[in-house]
Amino acid sequence: MILTVRVKLFKLCIVLLAIVASGAHAHHSMPARYDMGRTIEIKGVVAEFKFRSPHALLILDVANDSGNVERWRIESSAVPTLRRAGFRKDTFTEGDRVTVM
Repeated sequence: MILTVRVKLFKLCIVLLAIVASGAHAHHSMPARYDMGRTIEIKGVVAEFKFRSPHALLILDVANDSGNVERWRIESSAVPTLRRAGFRKDTFTEGDRVTVM
């Protein structure tokens, strides 16, 4: 009987681990969230740059085709990855004109 309870507990742990792992994979799966075969260019003015974990966030004011300003939120890589690429918390400041691809 104790062995049966342990086996059931083990199976439950495996199922829970699979659920947690699939959620983490889906969260970090770029092809599932983005069209990796398409590149777009966004030109705008920096409203804010949040250099924080888990992902940096660049907030831009972008003029649309009608000339109206829209606010875009661009999520980037993790802070350690950005640091290795040379980015710092002061890389972008409010009012900077940038192009993002």
